[in-house]
Amino acid sequence: MKYFINSNWTNEFDSYGEEVTTTNGGEILFLTIPKNEGLTGSYVLEIIIQREIKILGIEYFWDKKNGQNEFIASTNSSDETFNFNIPLNNIAPGLHRLYFRTKDSQGKWSTIYSKPVLVTTEQTNASINKIEYFLDEIPSEGTGNSLGLVPSKDVSVSKNLSLTNISPGLHRIYFKAQDEYGRWSTVHSKPVLVSAEEPDLPITNVEYFFDQENSVKGANSLSFVPSKNVEIFQNISLNNISTGLHRIYFKGQNESGIWSTVHSKPILVTADEPNPLITKIEYFFDKDPGINSGKSVMFTPGNDVTVATNIPLDTLSSGTHSIFFRAKNSKGFWSYPQFSSFSIENVALKIPLQSGWNIFSTGIIPDSLDIRYISQSLIDNNSLLKIQDEGGNSFEDWGIFGGWKNTIGSISVTEGYKIKVNRNDTLEVTGTPVEYPIPIPLTKGWNIAGYPHQTDFSGMNLVQQLADKGTLIKVQDEGGNSIEDWGIFGSWKNNIGNFMPGEGYKIKVSADDTLWIYENYPKSSVLLPEIIATSHFAPVFNGNGIDHMNINLVGLAVNILQVGDELAIFDGATCVGAVTLMPHHLRNQTASIVTSATDNQGMPGFVVGNPFVLKLWNSENKQEFKLEPEIVKGTSTFIRNETTVASLEKYATTGLDGLFASEQPEINCYPNPFSDEITVEINLFNETEVHVEVLNQLGQQVRYLAAGEQLNRGVHRLIWDGTNAGEGRVAPGIYLIRMKISDMVYYRKVVYSK
Repeated sequence: MKYFINSNWTNEFDSYGEEVTTTNGGEILFLTIPKNEGLTGSYVLEIIIQREIKILGIEYFWDKKNGQNEFIASTNSSDETFNFNIPLNNIAPGLHRLYFRTKDSQGKWSTIYSKPVLVTTEQTNASINKIEYFLDEIPSEGTGNSLGLVPSKDVSVSKNLSLTNISPGLHRIYFKAQDEYGRWSTVHSKPVLVSAEEPDLPITNVEYFFDQENSVKGANSLSFVPSKNVEIFQNISLNNISTGLHRIYFKGQNESGIWSTVHSKPILVTADEPNPLITKIEYFFDKDPGINSGKSVMFTPGNDVTVATNIPLDTLSSGTHSIFFRAKNSKGFWSYPQFSSFSIENVALKIPLQSGWNIFSTGIIPDSLDIRYISQSLIDNNSLLKIQDEGGNSFEDWGIFGGWKNTIGSISVTEGYKIKVNRNDTLEVTGTPVEYPIPIPLTKGWNIAGYPHQTDFSGMNLVQQLADKGTLIKVQDEGGNSIEDWGIFGSWKNNIGNFMPGEGYKIKVSADDTLWIYENYPKSSVLLPEIIATSHFAPVFNGNGIDHMNINLVGLAVNILQVGDELAIFDGATCVGAVTLMPHHLRNQTASIVTSATDNQGMPGFVVGNPFVLKLWNSENKQEFKLEPEIVKGTSTFIRNETTVASLEKYATTGLDGLFASEQPEINCYPNPFSDEITVEINLFNETEVHVEVLNQLGQQVRYLAAGEQLNRGVHRLIWDGTNAGEGRVAPGIYLIRMKISDMVYYRKVVYSK
């Protein structure tokens, strides 16, 4: 037989033992061993005899080495692995010790092995409130070094521990945890090698071996490029490894030849079977809710699965998070969770608003979806008048009948909203970016879509997908500029340019559809032609206007029109839209006039159903003509948001002969803006009755400057000093000078700044 000697002395016996003859049973060996000083000493050593002995059975008992035993199982093998459940019905809660021993075919019992067992009452998993650690010795509970943590049922702590006062060499670090009920866990430990030098040296060798922690023979090296930090992915052959539970050990060596401590993991080697199907994948953020309680990912089951999916982040706060994935196979086994960390940054979007109507969208996922929270700064500034969604639901102040009331509900990042303010202001939204791609559902007819992006891209590039499917009819921005198909007069034209962060857009489709917003598009910024405000015609609405109608003029007669001429649309005597002709208009022989509707809340504009009138201002002769275009598409009456295509081609042949040219008065207001007083200068070509009044932005009269006075031909000057009818000073802002001369009405915008 071969024996091995267990001794506290080192380098005195070789590890392979010596051959002796012995009988069955335990053996005692008396040895005389020389000490370093030349003296001798006698030691009684236990000898472990390696025989081919069968294990007949296993028994266990609680808390005493020779307690009342419980028989587990019988066998007739020299090497056996058992899995069994031990009942705890009669075991009181607390820390216990469980003992095991085996009986062999010689009728002899093995030495007794034991493990600590913590028995708890049947409660839901308690939160871990405290973790403490200590080196090399186990002090009394509560006296170790505490690790900072947030109490939770599952705790993962990453922390650098100081080794300043720890001597070089091999140490052991111990950990134990305390739950919310004050109960301490069993102690767990790991060996720690403290090096005297700064051993940040490249790792040159990593080897592994099975089932023996310090195997000399059978170690296998892994292939990798030497580095200070090594991550190795390599398939390890299991051809000579039997099925069953094994342990694989790893250790590394640096370029100085120093080996690391050994690390190990249990592995279960199963018989070679076909890979089971992956049947379920679930994910969760930051904290494990338990197996089968995560959010499922849709995919087709298979042996190898690649999944691409959108995962919403709108429930996560800004900061660092981790996402975990795990999979279940067709045998019902779950994988270990795999995770990746990411950060959500809080961003701010500032949305400029013009006095009057605007269309906005949040562009990001707001910190709060409450519309009151988002617009509170405007309420505090007393600038907000109303917010309205595409369905007509609103958020507005009902005054004594209830204050601010919200019938819109929560804000959505995919929706756009009309908003009216009484002066220029800025809406600031803070939140997190969206995940792309993001769908915007559209219903047949008109929608107000948001633009969930922080970068501007060509509007045509974004909606091309709808045009390609044949569902897109028209797009409008808050100023009434459009993207629409001009047919034989120019196909799809983009008069909006780029979609801008914080803006909303009206979209009309012929059937239910979805507009997908992607993270990137071709970077082709749209440069719109120069636009110059009209000086003769003055539209009555302020700011962007609302519910615009587009009058698209084609066949412009270049023989009667020139750069600087003006075209305008009237509803009776009210100018509701105008354009100054520029070179690109004459070159393309097309022009689009945006008209604005009345909002029935004080802002003037066209009235739905009224016929529109087209007028021309000849800038060279300073004459005004009423034109009668031919309707190519649409109607000759006003309709909110719609389009009429009208042709002026006939005037290329007839010219302006036969048209009545009215001698329009020349009107100038100066200085504008003003702080003390402004002069309204009117040059009349005929004696006529004149009414002149000042209106505020809501169309309310501030005061008269001329009330039905009969004025002679020539120049007349009227002065306004910024006061109302009661001689009180008005608030700074935009005002309208309304002039009725004969049967025509004219408007001029003036700015009072004090």
